[in-house]
Amino acid sequence: MELSIIIINYNTSAFTIKCIQSIYQFTKTLQFEIILVDNASTENDPINFLERFPEIILIKNPINEGFAKGNNRGIQQAKGEVILLLNNDTEIRDGAIESAYQILKENSHISVVTGKLIFPDGQIQHQCGRFPSVALQLIELVRMQKILPKRVRESLLLGGFFDHSSPVYPDWIWGTFFMFNRNVLNIFPDGKLSETYFMYMEDMEWCYRIQKFGLKIFYDPSISIVHYSRASSTSFFGATLNPLILENFKHLLNRERGWLYAKLYFFLGSLIEVSTIRNWRSPKR
Repeated sequence: MELSIIIINYNTSAFTIKCIQSIYQFTKTLQFEIILVDNASTENDPINFLERFPEIILIKNPINEGFAKGNNRGIQQAKGEVILLLNNDTEIRDGAIESAYQILKENSHISVVTGKLIFPDGQIQHQCGRFPSVALQLIELVRMQKILPKRVRESLLLGGFFDHSSPVYPDWIWGTFFMFNRNVLNIFPDGKLSETYFMYMEDMEWCYRIQKFGLKIFYDPSISIVHYSRASSTSFFGATLNPLILENFKHLLNRERGWLYAKLYFFLGSLIEVSTIRNWRSPKR
């Protein structure tokens, strides 16, 4: 088995059906298996997935275990030498999975691959990021990014400053389309992805550990995936931010960088927010 594709479903069967259909439609040259983990859905009997897609492996969890733990359930059953964690609210474009797989097989220095996530209307989702950094906060606070050359600004800051049109090695990526060599699991305790968080920020946590062990994460814009879910604000300080994301982010930053560093990071972030609001409200001259 070349590839194991793991999908989590929780009360979103319509998205899951579209996702699985797109995999079969646009993945022709790989030997793959689809492992669907249902996290105790009540909206639809999970057995209906097997009636529609008899080839898949269905895991029915008695309770909702969240994203990370659900994926680990699927990984336990996976036979592939490469594993793809795929959000159920995605649709694969032609050759996307094969292209990502080839990158992993042809580049031994790359351990994780992702591609361009787009909304159905074609807008880009800014999924490539740098780890939280006081230095980068200072650059943004004094607006140094405005005087940096475009290429330098994009590669240094990533996130919303990066147009996602060129290949890059980001610090972290979303777990939406997260393809990795099975041996990456060897760096995690018990050979399982970290399950610290029920949902949100688990992907950054995984990437922290992956980078600590010197493994490379690669983004290729030629790999295109439609992602329906409206991502939360990329700001960690805006009023629209999901409170759970903020809580998990604070916990992770405290753990990885220490409480004093985290305090300084968030203080600078609040100054950036104030500065941005003032600049927006200033009369145009």
